[in-house]
Amino acid sequence: MDKGNLILAVLATHAVIIVVQFAASYFTNIPKSGNFGIYVLLLPVGFICFGMELPVLLVAFFVMVGLAIILWSLRRPPGGPS
Repeated sequence: MDKGNLILAVLATHAVIIVVQFAASYFTNIPKSGNFGIYVLLLPVGFICFGMELPVLLVAFFVMVGLAIILWSLRRPPGGPS
């Protein structure tokens, strides 16, 4: 993949992730603090869709960290409403 296509793939990946983040904030109960988790979760998936070869363990790490951030943002504060 040459540099021009690489730059376009990175920009397209980020554009799609931003749209998904806004849609997730609007249609779900994921708070704004969970948006970074969505970004981390979708980043390697977007790069793989554009043909970039990423190590499997790196993809698994990004997905696990993204899910952890989303779940952490969904936790209820102690003593808050149940």
